[in-house]
Amino acid sequence: TFFPSVSLLFFWAYISRKQTILSTVAFSVFLTVGIVWNLDSGIPALGSFATYLVLSVLFAGRGRRSEGGVLLAAVGASVVTVLFLFYVYLTWKGGAPTPWMEWFRYQRIFYIEGAYAIRLPYIPHPWMLTLVVYVAGILGYMRAASNGDPSRFWKVILYVSVMGLGLFAYYQHRAHDQVFLAAVWPAVFTGLLLSEKVAKHILINRMPRILLLTLFPVFIFGAVNIGYFAFRLPSMFAISKENLSSIGDKTQTEFLNNVEFIRARINPNNGQQQIAILAPGQSIYFLELKIVSALTGPGITESFLATDTQALADQLGDKRPEKLFVGKIEGKIPAVYLKALEKYSLVDENENGMMYYDAKDG
Repeated sequence: TFFPSVSLLFFWAYISRKQTILSTVAFSVFLTVGIVWNLDSGIPALGSFATYLVLSVLFAGRGRRSEGGVLLAAVGASVVTVLFLFYVYLTWKGGAPTPWMEWFRYQRIFYIEGAYAIRLPYIPHPWMLTLVVYVAGILGYMRAASNGDPSRFWKVILYVSVMGLGLFAYYQHRAHDQVFLAAVWPAVFTGLLLSEKVAKHILINRMPRILLLTLFPVFIFGAVNIGYFAFRLPSMFAISKENLSSIGDKTQTEFLNNVEFIRARINPNNGQQQIAILAPGQSIYFLELKIVSALTGPGITESFLATDTQALADQLGDKRPEKLFVGKIEGKIPAVYLKALEKYSLVDENENGMMYYDAKDG
């Protein structure tokens, strides 16, 4: 949820000044990079911004609708441009046209095929209150917009509420409490802001004071979480510092040993050399070694469907790349690949279990 949370800060900056084509394009580019980074969290953030602009057009006067339409067109053009450039980059990097629809493969597996699905609990559960908060936030914005130009408060409420609904879709598919914690933060944020709004109305006698009692649980929840965050802040900084310092650490690790093992047995400058790697994290090996895979489709750990696993095994047997490197999973090679490996000769193996094969003649 990095891009959704950071986008909230950028959205505040966006609505705090005149909304120009340049600022709209800049924000749209950032949000589209979020889609490239993670489709499941990037789409809700971009969708929130698009929803805000659409509703701004719908509730605006006739004289301002054309201006809003131009901003919407700028968003569309920015998204298409960034995605096209990303496609061109992948095609150049991969040495072949990128199969565009593969980008949605995991969404099809999880949301359509139902892999790893956990149903929403039907008993009373916090997710029900979460949806109430989001709907209340959206309705609150629409009411404010119908009375004129809504304040920044209601614009932020709309943005977070729509984004929360988008992030909730992931929990809706896999209703695990750990997933809920990652998707519920927009509801907590929105609930605290709406509660503060209600408290102000009560204190100026625009609402019955007895309603203050209903807000105590919300404020107590917020105070506890803020206090815990402040308490954990030093350790968070310490962990961040340690992670940053490890970036430049040249200590040999299992991964680096495997990289050197592969590098010593290939010719990276030979663009015609057919190389395949079947190992956990194989995409990082290709990136580090600056080589292209001779095989297509999901890798050994990304193959959730049996058809994908079998297709990869079939490619091993049919294409027979010159050099093949296989990393064991839980100490062994998946059985589906064993028959295809009969067409290769085991040449070497390092201490980490990374095996090097040459394709047999014929």
